[in-house]
Amino acid sequence: MKPRTIFITVGVVALIGVALGVGTALGSRNSHAQQPVLPLPDPATKAATQSKTASGIKPKSQAYAYFMTDGTLKGPSKKVITVGHPQVGLYCVQLASSLHVDDNTIALTSIDYYWSFGSNLVSRSYSYSAYCAGYGYPNSVTVLTFNASSALPQDGAVYFTIP
Repeated sequence: MKPRTIFITVGVVALIGVALGVGTALGSRNSHAQQPVLPLPDPATKAATQSKTASGIKPKSQAYAYFMTDGTLKGPSKKVITVGHPQVGLYCVQLASSLHVDDNTIALTSIDYYWSFGSNLVSRSYSYSAYCAGYGYPNSVTVLTFNASSALPQDGAVYFTIP
């Protein structure tokens, strides 16, 4: 072989080696570190887990509901008797007698913007049940919806839950 052919061959081999080395280094943070080997799950445990998730687990809330801007209940609900709508932006979520509403009752609310009109809507719940009792809804949680920009009451569709 001619010296020129040997030089080109050595250069190509060196270039390929560098390219492979860079590719390996970029492909992992530490090419010399051992990756941990995770144990495979027991087939019986895996089958039991899959059957639990496949059956669908419902929320563990004490009470939940979804209601439209006019107070109409939509979809599944739990321990919610009715939702009153005596004024704009005011909802009275009446609960089953098995749940007692007092000043320590915590309710979480969230606006559904798809079925609500306007923007910047906010929902707030109050556990003071005497307020809605004055409108004929005993054992109720008060939910207020209003426009955050203007601070004026405004109707909104709401997701409601008592964890």
